[in-house]
Amino acid sequence: MAAGHQVVGTARTQDKARALEARGIQATVASFDDLDVLARLAKESDAVINGASADERKVVEALLAALKGSGKHFIHTSGSSIVATGAGGELTQGVHDEDTPIEPVPEKVARISLDKAVLDAAKDGIHTNVICPCLIYGKGLGLNPDSVQLPPLIQYARETGTARYIGKGENVWSNVHIEDLADLYLLVWSARRPGRSISRRTARRTSATP
Repeated sequence: MAAGHQVVGTARTQDKARALEARGIQATVASFDDLDVLARLAKESDAVINGASADERKVVEALLAALKGSGKHFIHTSGSSIVATGAGGELTQGVHDEDTPIEPVPEKVARISLDKAVLDAAKDGIHTNVICPCLIYGKGLGLNPDSVQLPPLIQYARETGTARYIGKGENVWSNVHIEDLADLYLLVWSARRPGRSISRRTARRTSATP
């Protein structure tokens, strides 16, 4: 919105829709099951960003079908867990970028398949990109300022008196600030390079662009 765009969003309840409207977002009440509504909104928009779920295939397929041949931009949000390993808290030396071959753990096979479907849709006249954020930190910019990841871990540590970790705890997490990630979505949209997956390395490089 600060960049001059009109934002259309969906909410699961009327109360949340009104809260979005209060922030200047044109809101529609819709869930993952309202595929016709989501498809209509996609057709009416200049670009579509899926930030709701990295794994809801039926929604992505409905949006891609609605955008086919339109030349519009579709940005799908995945995550860096697609390159997760079973290291069990041991330190590993691997560094991943957009061109690193992925050997997925079983839990991420379906997500990687969905990411590929989004990227392949570039052949159908859609400007597609996949953004794979790593661990996001910072105060949330939406209706809920807390994530579903760090706050529960912090609360659990407070309740038990111990911050827990797996194995030796030597595993290293990459991080990205939520405001830098928000900037990345705009930069990816403006760059219009279809059929690309964007990792944390690219996020670091582009978020510093004036």
